[in-house]
Amino acid sequence: MIKTLGIIQIMLAYIIAANTLTVKYLYDMKAKEGCNNTPMLTFVYDYYLLELGVMVTVALISIFFAKSKKVLGISDMILFGGSTRGRNVLLTISFILSCIFFYVLYEIYNKKICNDVHPYLTYYFMYNTSSTILTFTLGVIMTLSR
Repeated sequence: MIKTLGIIQIMLAYIIAANTLTVKYLYDMKAKEGCNNTPMLTFVYDYYLLELGVMVTVALISIFFAKSKKVLGISDMILFGGSTRGRNVLLTISFILSCIFFYVLYEIYNKKICNDVHPYLTYYFMYNTSSTILTFTLGVIMTLSR
């Protein structure tokens, strides 16, 4: 039971670190004069900022839950039992947001003035986002072929 919370906390730490890097990258792009007029840049920046805030809150709650779990006698199944409901909706929303993020990265990549800011980070995010999109597409194809 405690191992499950430890794994979740490690995953949350990774998500927080990745979102912090993404928010910093998008903030730098918004600060650059020629890059800030990219369509949807503000939306993507606000989304990742909100996601970062949510993940920090969830991490703090999970730390509190790990400390008070022994006192309250709550099981893991009560906390994580309903997490599979609505999985397809969450995956679809994640896919759409990944496509929007890839579009913003593509627009940033095509502007020569934006390539000075973080060129290798742009490539990394483009490869990472495209692999997410391809993984989702492969998962849908494999699910439909059954």
